[in-house]
Amino acid sequence: RLVKTGANYSMKVLFVCEGNTMRSPMAEVFYNSLTHSNDAMSAGAAPVPIGGAPFPEVIAAMSEKDLSVSDCRSKLVTPKMIDNADVVIAFPTPCMPKYVLASPKTRLWGVTDPYYAPTDGTDYIRLARDTIEKRVLELIKE
Repeated sequence: RLVKTGANYSMKVLFVCEGNTMRSPMAEVFYNSLTHSNDAMSAGAAPVPIGGAPFPEVIAAMSEKDLSVSDCRSKLVTPKMIDNADVVIAFPTPCMPKYVLASPKTRLWGVTDPYYAPTDGTDYIRLARDTIEKRVLELIKE
């Protein structure tokens, strides 16, 4: 389902990762920025705390692309969010709810969680950011 947003067409996309503080907020901001819409949202399979801000390293990495994730706040994914989305993008996490993975709307994007990087994670965050940006561009072009 395409939704007209100004001169662009986009679909309702839900991005889901583990904590909703790294990968999914980056994807949400890339999608909304590139489509000039607010048609993407993000959520987490196990956000702690709910309402938490993205990690400072994620905020810094996105600012290198002149984008801000500072206003994003973590929220728990719900079945209603899945129902309201046209496409669900799930990032790998062992705690992903079965209803997310079982949805025919769900696509898996194999972007490793930088939270579990063996270092401070800055290089891993940039790698995840750049991979997510490319995947979002591909999604938009579909």
